[in-house]
Amino acid sequence: MKNIYTLFVFCRRATVYGIRGSLKYLENALTTLSMVEPERCDYRDAVIAFALVNYGIVKMNLDFEKLLQKSILNSSPMMGQLLLQYKGTGSKGKSLEARAGYAEFHSKYGPGFIHWLYADYKPKNNLANIGLEISEFIAKDKYQRGILTAAAKLPLVYFNGKNNLELKSILERSMGTLSISSHPKENICKTPIYQMFLLCLVECENPKDAENLTQAVNSSPNKGHCKIAAAVEEICWVLITRSAKVGVDPFEDSESIKRFNEPFSRTIKQNRGCPSLG
Repeated sequence: MKNIYTLFVFCRRATVYGIRGSLKYLENALTTLSMVEPERCDYRDAVIAFALVNYGIVKMNLDFEKLLQKSILNSSPMMGQLLLQYKGTGSKGKSLEARAGYAEFHSKYGPGFIHWLYADYKPKNNLANIGLEISEFIAKDKYQRGILTAAAKLPLVYFNGKNNLELKSILERSMGTLSISSHPKENICKTPIYQMFLLCLVECENPKDAENLTQAVNSSPNKGHCKIAAAVEEICWVLITRSAKVGVDPFEDSESIKRFNEPFSRTIKQNRGCPSLG
């Protein structure tokens, strides 16, 4: 099963290479999918992988029907049935966000994909590229590159926000939230998978809302976690760290995470601009 999911990862990466111009990778991704026996895994993961490959093939104007038919001939009966659902449809119907939980975005490296949840997301600023810059910054610190997720939600449980009507109102009228999650590097931390690093970028309706959100986060008590927040114009960033396992010491504390205050705010200020998601 582990090998099957390695193939799914390859399909996602190959699709990215494909939409950046290396078209052969799209055919390779489809061929790879035909090797998978979906009855040996969660077949929905195969559907998600194919939704991305399908998106790339149609976007790059390749002969979808010809490539699909070739893949079906080489596939197992169950995979063939899954692929047949797309015959004659291309990428018509549901959006990539709805079908695969991803969205296309553009960065300095070219087009790519970002995880997509299902909250409202219409930021005026380029939260995805801000998140990418922060991900690269923490990779130079003590963390692995972060996983970016658009249309996310700020977890209110960490700062007494569950029953705060004013705070909920700020978030409901916000333009959207992007999260960056990561773990410490294995050569630095002995328990990286148990250490939570969650950074949320919330684009509020106005700078006042961002300041109020920042104050609410920073003034609430810590309960088994550490947090810090700051506002840059209408964008509020919130960092939450903790140990996710009882008996495992946290990697960060309230003092150590202060080192992120200036660089995170500076990165946001330098990269504010037009949104990158289509």
